[in-house]
Amino acid sequence: MSRVYYDAAEKPEEVTLGEVWAELADGSCRWRQTGSEIKIVALKVPPELPPRELAVEFQPYSLRVANRKTGKVYLEGELERGIVPEECVWMHSGGINEDGCVLLLQKMNLELLQRQWAHSQMWWPKLFTHHGEIAWDDYEKDYSDLPEVVLRKHRTVEAKRDEVRKLEQAEKGVRESLQERDDARKRQRQERLHFLRTELAFPLRFFF
Repeated sequence: MSRVYYDAAEKPEEVTLGEVWAELADGSCRWRQTGSEIKIVALKVPPELPPRELAVEFQPYSLRVANRKTGKVYLEGELERGIVPEECVWMHSGGINEDGCVLLLQKMNLELLQRQWAHSQMWWPKLFTHHGEIAWDDYEKDYSDLPEVVLRKHRTVEAKRDEVRKLEQAEKGVRESLQERDDARKRQRQERLHFLRTELAFPLRFFF
């Protein structure tokens, strides 16, 4: 089962260093996500290609990365869910993997408008609609970058749950203590009865 983090400081170093990437079967990109962001590495963009020759288009439900001169498409598809185009950025550092062409997509997260507590609904099952879903169950989930109003509500709810858990634990302790006292009284009563019966039985056995 995956662990969920609402505070980046809570993430162990090994989790931060070993963040999981999902790579598409066609080798076009690899990607990972947090509660509010998608990070994509466009693997087919040539490292030596100057950034000015790249044409990157962000649409609410699609993206496209192509060569501005030749028109060759390096990455394109209909997104599984919506993004905020004006808050998306890209960079190409002339290397490979994360030093190559990287795109940062800001999730639209319309689910939060309907149900602020349904944080798991913001986790995309896949990047593009035409690809298969990814089993994220065993991967760590980072919700530390959710909107502050959502995190504040989450902290309030968790604080109330902690208070309820503490009260329930205290009540359980009282019940267990009372049960132990009751069991002790029963044992003492049984021992006393056994002693009295033994005292009465010995004279009779001795007489006969």
